[in-house]
Amino acid sequence: MTLKLRENNQNFVHYKCMCPASNQEELCRLTKERETEKGYQYFVQFIELNGRCDGWFEEKLIHNLTYDEKQEAEEKIRRFSERQIEYRTINYLYFAGQKIEIWYDVPLPHEYQNEEVFCCEYCLNYMSNRRAYDSHMKKCTVRAPPGNEIYRDENIIFFEVDGQSQKRYCRNISFLARMFLQHKTLHVDVDIFMFYIMYVKINGSYHMIGYFSKEKQMVTTIQSSNILSCILTVPCYQSKGYGMIQIDMAYLLASRDNLIGSPEKPLSDLGRMAFHRYWKYRIFEYFTQHEQNSISIQDIVQYTNFTAEDIKNCLFEERIIFPRKSSDIVCYISEEKMEEFLKQAERVETKAIRLQEKYLHYYPDVFVQREFKTEIDNIGVFIKNLKW
Repeated sequence: MTLKLRENNQNFVHYKCMCPASNQEELCRLTKERETEKGYQYFVQFIELNGRCDGWFEEKLIHNLTYDEKQEAEEKIRRFSERQIEYRTINYLYFAGQKIEIWYDVPLPHEYQNEEVFCCEYCLNYMSNRRAYDSHMKKCTVRAPPGNEIYRDENIIFFEVDGQSQKRYCRNISFLARMFLQHKTLHVDVDIFMFYIMYVKINGSYHMIGYFSKEKQMVTTIQSSNILSCILTVPCYQSKGYGMIQIDMAYLLASRDNLIGSPEKPLSDLGRMAFHRYWKYRIFEYFTQHEQNSISIQDIVQYTNFTAEDIKNCLFEERIIFPRKSSDIVCYISEEKMEEFLKQAERVETKAIRLQEKYLHYYPDVFVQREFKTEIDNIGVFIKNLKW
């Protein structure tokens, strides 16, 4: 097959390509081509999948759409054609001894725009080649971020870094996040953010696992606030519960700041799933510890520091709260649902997603006077037909 892209250098979306993520052919657009020793490759953007699935694919994996497939996909193609084309020039990151595939384009300076980029996990300086990286790692004496240690237990440390006083470090960690988070431009204005860097002891030594950032709080009276603006767990450390630990730290800081908070929207798909799991765990934790006839959302807000909107959305998604004609919201929790939660809670405890406040050495510069609204709905809680 000879693809038309080579003939007139235009973007085409009348193609389908075998996608490893879904293990099936997906509708796609071809935006760029290159010639390799094995033949032509094309940069594929999938229309219905997350951008991290995009990448270079061999010509043999790409096929034309049939006439019927084109007709069926016409509206999807039209909407997708209006999206901005984004090319990924850097494909791999070497970090902490791991070769990690980059998901999205990152605006690193021109000298780093190669197939691979190298990053020191301690000082977060970037190198453009292996030789420079190996030389740097032999000489680098940095072992901690340029900030204050605010939390330390047996295995976990958190550092607080001010984006205004440590611009280079914070810009570099923001570039790291941009490799795996779409539509993040935090590297432009790091001075208005605080960064919270997470280190974990692995095989006797500490490693940078990820971070979250939040905008500096400048007011003294507030109803709710963004508890974080950006959160990243480096892909080689994902699926180990570390993202949940960072979320727990964000809410621990919110509690110390006397804030009710929510993450900045929109969340990435992975971020939304992580927050939903965390919200569900803490809300069910409250239910198991407070067996009473009437529970208000305000009670859960005070216990968790979640916003009322996040609590409602989480319970609606779990299909365990239902509105009635009155102003009350009734929450039906089956015994099976509670058993499922308790089993999940056991797994959560083994991953130690909860931090202990006694190890937190953080004191807010600005005291926030929290004010609760009085008209927050009550929840009547039922397990099967037995009311608490």
